[in-house]
Amino acid sequence: MKRVLLVAAALLASGAMAQEMSFVEPAAGTVRGTVGVRVDLGAGYQNGFCIFYIGEPGQALKFKTATVADPTGLFGFDWETQGRDAPYADGEYRLLAVGYNAAGEAVDQKAVTVEVQNQVTSTSLPARGVTLRLNLTPGRETQYVGRARVTVEPGAGSQGNDVGMFNGFVTGWWNQRVLWGNPDGRAHVRNSIFRYTEQGARGRPNRLDSSGQFVSLMLKNTGELTRRTELTNISFPFAQIGLDFPQQPVKVKDTWRSGLRFVVDPRTGRMDEVIATHVLNTVEWHAGYRCAVIDSEWESGPYRLSLKGEDTSNEEWLADVTLSVKGNRRTYFAFQQEVGKVVRIEETQDQTCLLELMEEPPPAAAGGMMGMSDMPGMPGMPGMPGAVPPGGSGGPPVMMPGGVAPGAGVPGAAGPEAGLGAQAPVVQKPEGFKKGGPGFRPAKPKDTATVGIGAPGPGAGPEGAAGPPPEPPKFDILHFKRIIKTNINPDYLD
Repeated sequence: MKRVLLVAAALLASGAMAQEMSFVEPAAGTVRGTVGVRVDLGAGYQNGFCIFYIGEPGQALKFKTATVADPTGLFGFDWETQGRDAPYADGEYRLLAVGYNAAGEAVDQKAVTVEVQNQVTSTSLPARGVTLRLNLTPGRETQYVGRARVTVEPGAGSQGNDVGMFNGFVTGWWNQRVLWGNPDGRAHVRNSIFRYTEQGARGRPNRLDSSGQFVSLMLKNTGELTRRTELTNISFPFAQIGLDFPQQPVKVKDTWRSGLRFVVDPRTGRMDEVIATHVLNTVEWHAGYRCAVIDSEWESGPYRLSLKGEDTSNEEWLADVTLSVKGNRRTYFAFQQEVGKVVRIEETQDQTCLLELMEEPPPAAAGGMMGMSDMPGMPGMPGMPGAVPPGGSGGPPVMMPGGVAPGAGVPGAAGPEAGLGAQAPVVQKPEGFKKGGPGFRPAKPKDTATVGIGAPGPGAGPEGAAGPPPEPPKFDILHFKRIIKTNINPDYLD
C-alpha cells in the first residue's frame, strides 16, 4: 500500500500523468458471483500493463493480479467472489488499478468501491423455508458440461510401483430437454450427448461410443430418477448424477437423509445410489439465481472394480481392486419455482483402494526328457525306445516328437496314467510394477505363451504317485488412494 501511495504522489508531483485511465467495469454499486474487472489505459499504452489491488475500505489493499491488454485493448480479470476455498465475505470493497507504460513507468491510477452481496438474507426467504423442486415444464432445455478427473496417490506397499497409470480424465457435453410431463410430477427427459471422451494417464483423448447418442430418463420433480429400460445399453453417467429433495420445505441448516446417485468410476461408468446426509448450508446468489447451497456427505462400499490404466508404453491394463468411498458434494440449486434447476455441482471422492498382486510361481520344468523305463538296458515297454502302445498295452506304438511317450516317466513328474498336464501361461507384468499375476490382465486379449509339458507338483514319482501339496500363493498388498473431482455446470457458465 505504501508503494502505491508513493507512486501516486510521484505522479502528481511530476505531472507525468499524460493519459487518464478509466474503469469500464464494474461500476460502483452491488456486485455478486463472478465480477468482470476491466480498465482502459487509453491509446498509446497497449504495450503496457496494469496491476490490481483489492481491499476493504479503511484496510490495507492486497495485491490481486497484474495483466496485459486483452484483444479488445482493455486490461483486467474476472474476480471470483464466491471461490469455495477463499470466498469474499459480503461487504464493501475497494478496487484499485495502477497503469504502467511499456517502459514500466506508472501513468495513472483509478479506484472504484463496490458492495459484494452474494448471500440471500433470511428475511427475504419464506418463513416456512424453501421448497426444492425441479421445473419439468415440457420444452425446457439446458446444456451442461461435466468433467471428472481421477488422481491417484500411492499408499503402503505401492512405493516404486506405477500407480499413476490409473489417472484419468472424462468429459461430456449434453443437452437436457423435457419432452413431456405427467400430472404426478414425473417427466420424460431426453439427454442428447454432443461429445463424450476419456483420456488416460498417458494416452490421447478417446471418443466414447455414447457420443452422438441420447439417453432418455423418467425424472420426478423431487429429483428421483427412473431410467428407461429400453436404453440401458447407452452409458452416460453424467446425466444421472443428482439427489432426492425432501418432501417438506427446508430452512438454512436443516438436514435430511435421502438418495444420492454418484459415479464410482468415471472411466467405466460404474454408478451407485446411496442414502446420504444433506444440509441446506446457505442461500446465495449464483449465476444470476438465488440458489440453495446443499452439502451432501456419504460413505459406501466396498466395491470390486476393474480399473483401467496405461503403462509407460501406452499399453492398457485392467487391475481388479477393492475400494471404499468417502464423498462430499456441493449442489447449487436455483429453487425459484419458475427456474427449478441445478446450476452447479462440485464433488470430491476419496477412494481407498486395495490391490492384491500374487507372486508368480517358478517356471514349470520343460518336457521332452525320456522316462527311466525307456532308457537302453532298463526294463521298458515292448517296441522301440520311447514307444508306448495306446493305453499302455497292445496295439501299435504311438510316438511323441523326440521319442517321448505320452505320460512317460519324466523325473519328478507323473507316470503314464497322468497324461498331458495343464499348460501354464506366462504372465506379462505391466512396466513399473514389481510383481504381476492375476491382479493384472491386458485390457485387450493377447496370445499367451506356454512353458513345457505341465505336470503335478514336485516330488511326483515315475509311477504317478502324488507329491506334497503345493505351497499356498503369496500376495503383495498395494494400498493407494484415488481422488475423483467432478464438476457439472450449465454450458454457458463454462
